Amino acid sequence: TKVEVIKTMSGKHYATIGDQVLRMEVIKAHQEQSPELDNPVTVKKSKARIPAANHPWRGAIRKKYENGNKELAYAIMHG
Repeated sequence: TKVEVIKTMSGKHYATIGDQVLRMEVIKAHQEQSPELDNPVTVKKSKARIPAANHPWRGAIRKKYENGNKELAYAIMHG
């Protein structure tokens, strides 16, 4: 498609495509936020939950490592 760009004396730019005349605008290369979107929603991070020392999950890991690696078992049991 053949396009003709016209720059006026006032500094405005227009493009002609066929019999249409369109006004051109300068667009920033990067915008922080799209103006069409609503304000962004912030999501609260939940705290990590560490199970209690007598929790069954911790007991299974303790039994698994108790025989071979006492330091790791101690670290797991005491956070």
